[in-house]
Amino acid sequence: MIRLGNNKTELIYDQYVKRGSLMLLREGLPLSDPDQLYNYLKDSPVLSEANLTPEHFDIYHPVTEKYRGKTEEELLAVITDLIIINQNIRNL
Repeated sequence: MIRLGNNKTELIYDQYVKRGSLMLLREGLPLSDPDQLYNYLKDSPVLSEANLTPEHFDIYHPVTEKYRGKTEEELLAVITDLIIINQNIRNL
């Protein structure tokens, strides 16, 4: 369950999701899982109706979080490496 508190400045949410008999930490789920923390919050009607996003609460997509604060040159190097890897995979 997702709720907003303290005049929409506080985000309250379940950190775990129940799968069968297991409780799994949302942050540990795969990026493609709709119950992964960022996806769970991003798709929330509660946030959508309040015109808010997870970023308003300093919660970023894990990939975005990994590259926040990088310089333009560092990001271009990552993009270049990924393009080369992608081309190599296509040539297999």
